[in-house]
Amino acid sequence: MPRSWLSRRRRASSLSLSEERSSDTWTPLACERRSSKHCCLVAVHWPLAFALGWPRAGESREAKPISQNPSPPPKAWSPPRAPYPENIRMSDTSWGEKVKLIIWIFLDGLERFFTQNKLLKLLSLALAFLIWFTVSTQEQGDRLLQDVPLRVLHSPTTIITNVVPKAVNVRVRGPLAVVNDLDPEGIEVIVDVSELDPGNYVIGPEEVHHIPSTVEVRQIDPPYIPINLERKIVRDLPVSPQIVAGQLPSDRVIIGSTVEPSTVQLAGPESKVNRIEHLVTERIVIPENAASQHTFLVNVVPPGQHMTITPARVKVTVTIDEVVEKRLDHLTPKRPPRVRIPSGTSLSVTLRGPRTFLDKIGPDDIIVSVNVAGLSRGEHEVTPSIALPDEFRDWVQVIAIEPPSLTVRVR
Repeated sequence: MPRSWLSRRRRASSLSLSEERSSDTWTPLACERRSSKHCCLVAVHWPLAFALGWPRAGESREAKPISQNPSPPPKAWSPPRAPYPENIRMSDTSWGEKVKLIIWIFLDGLERFFTQNKLLKLLSLALAFLIWFTVSTQEQGDRLLQDVPLRVLHSPTTIITNVVPKAVNVRVRGPLAVVNDLDPEGIEVIVDVSELDPGNYVIGPEEVHHIPSTVEVRQIDPPYIPINLERKIVRDLPVSPQIVAGQLPSDRVIIGSTVEPSTVQLAGPESKVNRIEHLVTERIVIPENAASQHTFLVNVVPPGQHMTITPARVKVTVTIDEVVEKRLDHLTPKRPPRVRIPSGTSLSVTLRGPRTFLDKIGPDDIIVSVNVAGLSRGEHEVTPSIALPDEFRDWVQVIAIEPPSLTVRVR
């Protein structure tokens, strides 16, 4: 039915072609009958003509005249636009004619689709079929990817306190050529716990990144990862150096050290950080030929797992001094109650220690005393005792007392 109507329409167009040319008016129908090369233009122009009320065949509505002997239009020819009427009415064309026009346009376009550019369309169809056949017939295969990196995403305010595996095994399936070319180190399995509060969880990894879309993830081993989340805190703690003077000669001694900065920040799980009072550096071994002041750049030792230190390194300056001896003479012993010491009795004391401290010690800083507790009345030989100031006791030692004993009388 539609094809026979199209044939009658074309025959009627050819019969009335001479009448259209003599009408001296331009219409979309006339454009349609000029040449079959411009049917696409007519297919677009006819609905506009009906919808906007443009003049049709046999009507004269200020249409632009065309010449009696028109020349063949060029390839890029397009019909001039007819002026729009002031009052556009849809009632100029019946719905039956509009339906017939739409059917004619559809059938004409369908006919041109199968009759024009046949070679290009056949080549396109063949190429599409070749691509589909190549993709659909690729051999599928399975592969087990071992030691695929695992990354856990968590909030900056939390920290993972248990040991999480660094890698998992992933079984995939896809085109055999693509699957065999996969590199496990180039793939990454993601576990996201950034939205979870502190607590203990068992979560299965779901996201696998950097894997082709044609490859399907069949299984991840282990299927579940235990994760313990704890609140993260930061504290400022002092640092103490660990100094080993094993290689120093006997006549040199370490008398002090300074750490810069003196405090560092320790970040970690709240339950562990709150139990720590200070931090220590790694062991510092003093070389044999060290100068009087030697500086070391050393690391601060983390007190446990899942803890970070900022800054991780500190500067330790060690002060080394020469060990010397010093003799103090004319020291008078302190006389206790009920004890008589012969007049003119004096002692000499020999001290050993760092030069820096010995230079500060004088006879007035030494206290000589005798202990007569438990002695009966009469003369006795007692050993004097030497007392040093508190600031020197850790550094200075008494190596000799002359005379080693004193004669006292207890009353």
